[in-house]
Amino acid sequence: MSLRVQWRSMSGRRRWGALAILALGIAYTLIVPELDRGKLFWNQGAHYALVRSLADGKANIDRYVWQSGDVSYFRGHYYSNKPPGLAFVSLPPYLVLQAAGAPEKAVKSTGSREKGALRIIWVLSIFGVVLPAVLLLMLVRHVAERFEPGLGTAAAVTLGVGSLVLPFSTLYFAHILSALLGFAAFVVLWRERERSSDLRLLVAGGLVAGLAVMAEYPLVLVGGVLGLYAVSRRPLWSRGLAYAAGFALGIVPLLLYQRWAFGSFTHLSYRNDLSFARDITSGARAVAEGSQGDVGVQGRGFFGVEVPNGRSALDLLLSSRGLLTLTPVFAAAVVGTILLYRQRRRAEALTIGGISLAFLFYNSAFVGTLGGWVPGPRYLIPILPFLGVALAAAYRRFPGVSIGLASVSAIVMLAATVTQPLLPDDDTGRWARRMVDGSFQDTVATWLGAGNGWLAIAPFLTVIAFALVCCLRATHGLLLSLRDLVWGTAALAVWLVVAVLAPIVLRVTDVSSYGILPLLAGAFLLAVLGLLFVIRLGGWERGEAARSAQLPF
Repeated sequence: MSLRVQWRSMSGRRRWGALAILALGIAYTLIVPELDRGKLFWNQGAHYALVRSLADGKANIDRYVWQSGDVSYFRGHYYSNKPPGLAFVSLPPYLVLQAAGAPEKAVKSTGSREKGALRIIWVLSIFGVVLPAVLLLMLVRHVAERFEPGLGTAAAVTLGVGSLVLPFSTLYFAHILSALLGFAAFVVLWRERERSSDLRLLVAGGLVAGLAVMAEYPLVLVGGVLGLYAVSRRPLWSRGLAYAAGFALGIVPLLLYQRWAFGSFTHLSYRNDLSFARDITSGARAVAEGSQGDVGVQGRGFFGVEVPNGRSALDLLLSSRGLLTLTPVFAAAVVGTILLYRQRRRAEALTIGGISLAFLFYNSAFVGTLGGWVPGPRYLIPILPFLGVALAAAYRRFPGVSIGLASVSAIVMLAATVTQPLLPDDDTGRWARRMVDGSFQDTVATWLGAGNGWLAIAPFLTVIAFALVCCLRATHGLLLSLRDLVWGTAALAVWLVVAVLAPIVLRVTDVSSYGILPLLAGAFLLAVLGLLFVIRLGGWERGEAARSAQLPF
């Protein structure tokens, strides 16, 4: 192959990869954010209430407190208990909508202030969630492609379809934005290492890491581990000071906001957190004015952080909503991290492992371990792009196992996203039952009169399928053999046993995991069939020549 033809081939794969990720962004946009708990928005409403208050030039949300139960009460005023990062990002598009009278028109057209607010939240999520998700996947693809040429798109699309990134890219939560900023800081520091020592890039990396804390406070853990990554080369002092200066500059906006809102640079929004068991419009104001009210989970321990325990760690990983139960592809990512270490990318592998362990340790000490009505441990989302990069190494070394686990992860996350992302209990079998009943999450097609059945969800699934096809076209150098097929099927069987039995044997959940059995079994069978199709499409041979069989993508 001539250099010219090879360049065209590489350029074509890059275009297919970019098209795959852009298609995922369109798919995320088609799903309408879900009402958290009936009439209230809770997490999503807390961000939206702050956006509206900022547009009014105020930090308190007294005027919009009806929108959320995630509030704090301080010196006679209500505040969103969320960090202000997502609200700041959403403020410019909201000001445009406000100038056009969109919030009022949305209420009139829907006949409900809750449904009207939902329309505006959907628009804001495009800027504050979907676009950050697309940028995040682009960055993961870029880094993974450098680590394992030809497999960067596969790693990024796996992250975008087979992880919690999928359902949370359709919800107005801050996790995707914070994950983007945390991972972007790593990318800047990695680029500095790839080129040559440049203190300006160290300052920039620290700046982005500091801004990530404004999106979510626990991102300070990412900043700490990245600080170690930054000083893992000489000269230590100058590099450390450059990164620290950037980080300090990055948290200045957060400090200024806290000074404006609460009168103190160090007053976090989680202080004086309230947790209401009823609609905040039905008398909760009187409760808060009379006392501190019901102190929320953030009021226990150090802002909700107590002593880490093994039971919570098991819950995060192996409960019916555990990370490895629902998205077992990250078991392959752990192996990929080890492979990166052996490939002399030790600093990067240690950074990925350090950030993952730090968040697992932190989350196991947090009072609300899984994060409420969610399809998995949402507080672990910031580690997913780091593990996503390691997936490329796993695809290269163990393609059968990685494809099998990625397939079942994608099926489970798709089921969660199209049915009920905000799961009210541990019964993940609810997703399978709603799919059988043909009852799906609202989409843009629903607003156009298509209802909540297969017709409404068909555009989303079609765009996802198109993204997967583009991913196949962008993937190169993936070797598959009969042995890989056997190992992949075996990995799926092990996952099925662990996913069904672990929550019961380890007693890490109060609800029997048998409710998930239909979904798990169906996903297992579909993943095996999908793996067989890919193997058949790529072609494989017996004997020693099996390792030379290559997918023509």
